Amino acid sequence: MAALALDAVGLGAPAYWLLGHAYGWLIAWALEVAAWPGAALRMPSMSAAAYMLLVGGGLWLCLWQSRMRLWALVPVALGSMLAMTAQPPDLLVSADGREVGIRIDDNGLARLRSRQASYAATNWQTASAADSSIKLSHYRGARCGRFGCIVRVGTGAGAALVLLTTGDELPSRQVLGAACHEVDIVVTKLALPPWCQPRRMRIDRRTLVQTQAIAIWLTAARTETVAAQLGDHPWLPVRR
Repeated sequence: MAALALDAVGLGAPAYWLLGHAYGWLIAWALEVAAWPGAALRMPSMSAAAYMLLVGGGLWLCLWQSRMRLWALVPVALGSMLAMTAQPPDLLVSADGREVGIRIDDNGLARLRSRQASYAATNWQTASAADSSIKLSHYRGARCGRFGCIVRVGTGAGAALVLLTTGDELPSRQVLGAACHEVDIVVTKLALPPWCQPRRMRIDRRTLVQTQAIAIWLTAARTETVAAQLGDHPWLPVRR
């Protein structure tokens, strides 16, 4: 306000000079604090239940005026606990099947394609709170060849052997048939023949037309799709 008042009589320059330096010091201090170890905490995307509990608790706290408002701490505490214990998906598949993300050791993300700055890979790394991202062929747990990679995803009883194709054509029936019987999940941007039946799941072009992008939690045996989140509405494209 003082700067505006001085500016009205042509004396605002010194005030704006001080204001500019004050903002500069504030930004420099913010950058310094942000660079401290532990200043930022990476957390995977929270579930809808955690979000609703936090929002509901916040609304309860703001709307009530009596001691009843303290009950808001219950949903807020539950929502915070769910958010902090959220687990990122083990396997992520883009809507066109071209990009696949796999959660690996040391809180990392292995991507099928080589472009580290791709839109899908960047969003997946942020949503999964992954510390690093590498190409799948560079991951020590993957066996990659001309037509794709085979990698074990997840840990414990929920772990799955996954086949990911990378080329514009499928291998021969003999090679693909043997691989389909060996693995639990097959992911490809192409259309799989009906005789390719892995032990758990097959995700190909026909599947992705119906589901769009897919996130899979192997240990919890849970699958989420973009199509299920969007719902069935007249204004959405018809999935054939």
